[in-house]
Amino acid sequence: MEAKTKEQPIAEIELLREEVAELEQRKIERRRAVELQTSLDDILIVICNVDIKGNITYVNKRFEEWSGYSREEVVGKSAFKLGMFSDQILKLLEERRKARLKGGPFRQLEGQFRCKDGKWIWVEIEGRVIKKWGLPVGFQLTSRDITERKRAEEGLRASEQNFRSSLDNSPLGVRIVSAEGEALYVNQATLDIYGYSSLEELEAVPRSTRYTLESYAAHQERKEKRKLGKFVPPHYEISIVRKDGEVRQLEVFRREVMWGGKTQFQVIYHDITEKKEAMCWLTT
Repeated sequence: MEAKTKEQPIAEIELLREEVAELEQRKIERRRAVELQTSLDDILIVICNVDIKGNITYVNKRFEEWSGYSREEVVGKSAFKLGMFSDQILKLLEERRKARLKGGPFRQLEGQFRCKDGKWIWVEIEGRVIKKWGLPVGFQLTSRDITERKRAEEGLRASEQNFRSSLDNSPLGVRIVSAEGEALYVNQATLDIYGYSSLEELEAVPRSTRYTLESYAAHQERKEKRKLGKFVPPHYEISIVRKDGEVRQLEVFRREVMWGGKTQFQVIYHDITEKKEAMCWLTT
């Protein structure tokens, strides 16, 4: 048996120290991984990690509660073949995946998700790339349920459609305008009052020539007050000049309405020309 030199025990001790340090580092990394998974399980956001090929590599506890699927049922399976996502969202995911691999952004997207019980819900998904050694290895998808918001939006659209139908058939003139005065809609009764065949034809005529001089001056005054945030009565009268040159007297009502998901203004016109003429005749 060969005698050890003085340097050999020192080298062996250094080697042991390195091995101990490596083991300690592994323990720290494992502990961090457990802590990370625990923290991901505890948060309320739904998390689903997917690799480059589209296979699910991790879902948190919230995902299980939210979808009804256990981790064992989805981890290792293709997100594109499980039938959880609608065709619409799968297409968007694939587009984002390819774009991200080419360096493009991973934008927010919306689509439908099928829970284990067969119920479809609307989700909003945000994604971030997962990198290892500087290279993309997959995506972390965070989702939230927006079903109630979608129902509210659908209800609003239906309500606006019914509202529009009632305006189309109204005997009174109705115009929807923005805060800047841009005409977004006019019904047939408004066109009949002014004598034009379309909104485009009506708007092509300078506003100053669609009013009498006195009414145009009053219109400009109301417009300036609104810009300054001053009160303007929602009920007033105007005198307009029709396409054929005839002057008509209108009673106007203005109020806020929801149109296209935004606050706009509804202007209602009631032709009171004959009423005004009758009153003048009675008082003379």
